[in-house]
Amino acid sequence: MNQTVSIVIRTMPGREHFLDKCLFILSGQQYQDLEPIVVAQCKTDSESVEKIDALIAKWKKHFPKISFLHHTSDTDARAKSLNMGMKYASGRYLAFLDDDDKVYPHHYQQMVQALQKSKFSWVYCEIVRADFNKDGQLVSRSYPFRRGDYSFHDHIRGNFIPIHAFVVDRERAKDIGFINETLCKNEDYDFLLRLAFKYEPLHIPNYSAEYCIRSDGTNTVLSHGTLTHTEAVQKRQEWAEADRQLDQLKTEQFGWWIKEIDTASISNPSSNHLGGHASAKVYLLKIYHSYTWKILRLGKKINWLFRRRPKKKNSIPETESLARAELLKIVFSPAWLILSPLYCIEQFLKKILKK
Repeated sequence: MNQTVSIVIRTMPGREHFLDKCLFILSGQQYQDLEPIVVAQCKTDSESVEKIDALIAKWKKHFPKISFLHHTSDTDARAKSLNMGMKYASGRYLAFLDDDDKVYPHHYQQMVQALQKSKFSWVYCEIVRADFNKDGQLVSRSYPFRRGDYSFHDHIRGNFIPIHAFVVDRERAKDIGFINETLCKNEDYDFLLRLAFKYEPLHIPNYSAEYCIRSDGTNTVLSHGTLTHTEAVQKRQEWAEADRQLDQLKTEQFGWWIKEIDTASISNPSSNHLGGHASAKVYLLKIYHSYTWKILRLGKKINWLFRRRPKKKNSIPETESLARAELLKIVFSPAWLILSPLYCIEQFLKKILKK
């Protein structure tokens, strides 16, 4: 079988500037044997794809294997876009990419080479979260997805492998199935769990891509970044239902005991356990009440003042998975890594004083 990496890229009309940048980034990949498969979802039959067609023609010289597919749906059909690309893909290696995310030049080369030197069926790397303001300016980078060695136990509790962080060797990974098109969220997570249940992944502890979050909402492929209030409320309801559906799928696919795992203590990528059976919400609250956090917050407030940015309140997310993500974002932030020894001393002194 060939050594081509088929990259399924999701987009839609109105996001051509993201797609153009995405293809530009791919043109700088050290691994040259790429098959970009651009799949666009149109909301109506009348929505034009001419601009996307023009972009594909523009990049045809650099990517001889590039192709363009599109479909129409007035609902969130992100999973269908992935399936269309998977069915069209001709490469041995399969990867996914949303039009607004970023991969570093060595991204695919390091993962393909790692697979070639091993007997694993799929591989994933570490991802940086990059936050942008409404003007498109980078405001922060964080590492909420960072973990140690792969653990299915941890993975079943929450996804830490974004959609562009992994590559599948389709010659080794047989009968992996397709994306569940009934899901409007977590579709890649559900696919990964099924994949990982059958095939152990190879983990590369290097950062080689970015998951981009934009405050104006344009990181949501379907929305164009222009959701009305009513549409936003509806979207939240759909995503809440998708979360419930995913919980049900976990139980159906892996067993009743999944419920016990979901309520177990959260893992710390650096020490396996944060301790006891406390939840991420409890640990967040503990950090927020510490003197170390007050010192860190003071620095943040000064920074916000000089940069004329609004102050952010300490908040505890509603769900455990969101709380976990927020906790990991704090723990691996540069400021916390500097002040963490102070926090350890503070906690030690509290224990001594309690005695």
